[in-house]
Amino acid sequence: MLSPTRSQSPIDHLGSTPKILESRDQYRSCHICLPEEEYRVAAVIVDGRYYSLAKVVQDRLRSLEIAKRLLAAGTEAVITKLAKGYAIWRLEPDAYTESCSRSTRSHRTR
Repeated sequence: MLSPTRSQSPIDHLGSTPKILESRDQYRSCHICLPEEEYRVAAVIVDGRYYSLAKVVQDRLRSLEIAKRLLAAGTEAVITKLAKGYAIWRLEPDAYTESCSRSTRSHRTR
């Protein structure tokens, strides 16, 4: 089960409705590096936390279903409104923004 400290995210608690960010003022687009990836990943930063792109769908209800599944699996998620639908983003607590090269990854995992 998740620890109580996870409730400090944009999501109140597991089982709640994921937050839909309708305004670009609520988040900033960026790219992040993940320990298991060799390349940068599309992401958003919300309240100082990085979220990677999980999926884009056209339907609002479908985006909520996907985000709720992530929540049920213990992964925090947010949704952003796009011109062509909704993007679902998953929290990446191990994300970093410096170079995504193998040497950086190998150095970080030692």
